[in-house]
Amino acid sequence: AGANMGGATAAVALPGLKGAQSQIAIPLVSKDRLVGVFAVESPTAAAFDEVDEILVSILAHQAATAIRNAQLYEAEQRRIAELDDAKRQLDELNRGLEAQVSRRTGELEEAHAQLTASLADVRQAQARSSELLGRMAPPDVIPMMLDDTLLARRLNATILFTDLEGFTRFSSGMEPDELFAKLNRFFSRAGVSVEKYRGYVNKTNGDAIMALFGVPYERATHALEAVLAGLDMQREIKEHFSLRMRIGVNSGAITAGILGPKNKSLYDVR
Repeated sequence: AGANMGGATAAVALPGLKGAQSQIAIPLVSKDRLVGVFAVESPTAAAFDEVDEILVSILAHQAATAIRNAQLYEAEQRRIAELDDAKRQLDELNRGLEAQVSRRTGELEEAHAQLTASLADVRQAQARSSELLGRMAPPDVIPMMLDDTLLARRLNATILFTDLEGFTRFSSGMEPDELFAKLNRFFSRAGVSVEKYRGYVNKTNGDAIMALFGVPYERATHALEAVLAGLDMQREIKEHFSLRMRIGVNSGAITAGILGPKNKSLYDVR
């Protein structure tokens, strides 16, 4: 690339690492528009693996969204500046039109307020969507779910199963709302223990929990983390519920991915 400077062409250096041997380049796409390219380089050959590609893809998705939001904000600021300039010109041309200009300004301010409120509603809806998706899958895979790029993967992981001993007898005679309240208290405390050791509560059944460790990305410590989470849950149950918890832990090869009909699919394992 070059630029003409007084009849001479000056070279313009491209951004990047000099002598790069490895590169991951992800297009920054937002609302079907290319807004740039997110690139990571290394002087070492074959420096990146599949996990690096996934992490860079997540960062690129977030960067594209941030750039698009910044563009929208800048466009809105330019629009406001243009409206303010138009108002000043109208004032200078004809002071007798002040009432009309005032009405127009009020309309524009109302439109801006409506737009601001709409943006707030969109952000609130996005937050609710992220919260709902967080109930369906581990946070790490949500960007891929949004992009519809999450594929089933074979990996080694650990599954933890729990069961409250004597819960049927403990809950007999309870009203449904009381039973649900106690179960939700239990699930909340158990969920904290699972999350503390990087696990994911995959599903519940009655008073039982099925939790996954080592997904969506395989790691060497998944079995130890499952055992530590189980011990932590047992302490919580004994302290707050006066019940004993039975725990089963199994490690091995599983397949993890989105499973179920399109209108009710969940991140699951087989």
